[in-house]
Amino acid sequence: MEESGADVAPVLRLRERRVGRGSWPICAKGSGVVFGESVYHVVDRCPKTTPDPVADPGDLRFEGQTAESAVTRVKNDPACMMVNRNQGSGTRILIDRLLDGAKPPGYAVQSRSHNGVVAAVVQGRADWGVAISGAAQRGGLGFLPLTEERYDFVVPAGRVDRPAIERFRDLLDAPDVRRAWKNLGLT
Repeated sequence: MEESGADVAPVLRLRERRVGRGSWPICAKGSGVVFGESVYHVVDRCPKTTPDPVADPGDLRFEGQTAESAVTRVKNDPACMMVNRNQGSGTRILIDRLLDGAKPPGYAVQSRSHNGVVAAVVQGRADWGVAISGAAQRGGLGFLPLTEERYDFVVPAGRVDRPAIERFRDLLDAPDVRRAWKNLGLT
């Protein structure tokens, strides 16, 4: 982050959380977080999202199922096409855990966004994928709750007092920004 010149970067909630072989430390709002040799501060005013399996409403393979049971049911079904997320995304990590080594039809087809996953299902190019519930709702799709994620923004310690960072914090607290997040399905 320091090398890129960025003042702010979004990250998954910084708490004890195993992701592959690594783990992130517990940190409180406003505390310094060490990544390598740099210290960052957490701006904790961000919405939470729920990346969930999405499918056409009424698809009997998903209807009345939990996310886990639906994916277990379809991951080996050659007639059920998925759309995946790009490698390195948090959603992809969740998908790979859910699939537990399976590579269903469509596994190699990767979308770079939640809206891309929804578009693939709406357009009939896929039967299911994992996207945030807000994107699924905007696309008229059904979804099965999988997990909740929270995001934070981190700021290098040496930049935390910059006017632009203070303005950014103010925007995160603004009622109209909060309403916009809520309208997008973020809380």
